[in-house]
Amino acid sequence: MGTNDPCEVAASTKNGILTFMRSASKCMLALGLAVAACSTMPSQRNPAYSGSSVVVTENGWEYHSVTLPPVTIDQLREMAPQASPAQLRGIQLNIPKEAHYWRAPQLTGAPASDANEPVDPNCPLGMVDVRGDMKVDSPTKGPIEQLQRSDQVCKHWLGNDPTDFARRCAQFSKTAWEKIAQDLATEPMKPFCIDRYEYPNKKGASPAIDVSWYEAIGICGAEGKRLCTEDEWTFACEGEAALPYPYGYERSDQKCNIDKAWLDFTKEKLTPRDQAAGGLAKLWKGEPSGTYDECVSPFKVHDMTGNVDEWTVSKSVGINFKGTEVFKVKDKKSGAIKDRVVNHYPSVLKGGYWSTVRDQCRPATGAHDETTQFYQMGFRCCK
Repeated sequence: MGTNDPCEVAASTKNGILTFMRSASKCMLALGLAVAACSTMPSQRNPAYSGSSVVVTENGWEYHSVTLPPVTIDQLREMAPQASPAQLRGIQLNIPKEAHYWRAPQLTGAPASDANEPVDPNCPLGMVDVRGDMKVDSPTKGPIEQLQRSDQVCKHWLGNDPTDFARRCAQFSKTAWEKIAQDLATEPMKPFCIDRYEYPNKKGASPAIDVSWYEAIGICGAEGKRLCTEDEWTFACEGEAALPYPYGYERSDQKCNIDKAWLDFTKEKLTPRDQAAGGLAKLWKGEPSGTYDECVSPFKVHDMTGNVDEWTVSKSVGINFKGTEVFKVKDKKSGAIKDRVVNHYPSVLKGGYWSTVRDQCRPATGAHDETTQFYQMGFRCCK
């Protein structure tokens, strides 16, 4: 997400415009990821789940410690059906017995409940039923993200450098995108359920942050759920029309928590993690889940872009489980073209966060390993 962002990384250059793209992404989109169908029974915690403890600091920040039950290979296979047995076993061995995360102070009098939300009969309380046909990248025209970043589709850019991969589009042309989108192939998504809000999935509650991918998998498992796949998250955000933003075509910091000024940070003030309350408080610009009523996708899922980054399972799991790519990028100071090595992991962040980053449905950040945890990283669960 640019030089002022801790997450996003550069990707491939095509026609002078940087786009975010992984090796094998085209074939992966053709293959897709199978996902489990929604349960019609209420969500049940794993019986081995033994609860959690919370430490509240002097400034009101909450440090949560969650004792995790074992996650089975069968549970992991639902999350990553194309992963090999060895890959699944590797994930299983690295899920900790205890997970940790921070939450910002709860606003006085703010509701922290999903009880006032409509109940979807196909999903557990607080989860949304998602089903339909997802538009996929074109083998001839290119990835959807790249197509949306073209000057034909984006009518107004924020930023003048067309090589900046974190360049934001203020206004997409609905007519131009619909004309392109009508010719894109689609793939049916197996029905799934997704949390309506960022974890802990309660309206008015501050989202969990500073949590790793492994920990997110364990916490979702303890809730009787699983971590969402990258494609599931994307589809729940953009809908069948492949909208650039979950709320439509015009970027708005009034509809979602985005485009707040980025603050420089000292990583040392965020470690050790259980003593990071002071450092987190200085950086935090997130809001309680559901604060922005219009930050909602076509499937009525809230806060999918902005607020906090969300961990998902890469669609490349099983084909490009881990690897590296080398991209040609232009140095902003010297103008020289240099190689940038980008690592890829099964851990992928979606949605962006509150700062001046892309905050769209399609972009993804795949350069952080499974143990990374940081001040703007959160998650939501699927089932």
